[in-house]
Amino acid sequence: MITVRRSVDNANIQARADAEEAERLRGQLQSAAEAQAAAVRERDTAKDEREVAVWERNVAVLGLNTADKYVEDARRERDAARGELQGKTLTLLPLFK
Repeated sequence: MITVRRSVDNANIQARADAEEAERLRGQLQSAAEAQAAAVRERDTAKDEREVAVWERNVAVLGLNTADKYVEDARRERDAARGELQGKTLTLLPLFK
């Protein structure tokens, strides 16, 4: 009877230890799942931020290209105006002789 009782007590002790170990492992698994979910959220946020940065860069490049075109157009207009002015100056010179 004592041996059977000791075996039952040992089995109960082992069962409690196994249950505690299972609970600890469940907690670790839950923590790992939460950490993975947080990492996925951070990855998705970083991906979204990268897409926004690429879009902003593209807008900036488009703005620079547009500004460059305006500068080139202004230079052409300036050069044309200079040409016209030089032609008019040459035409007026005989009047002052």
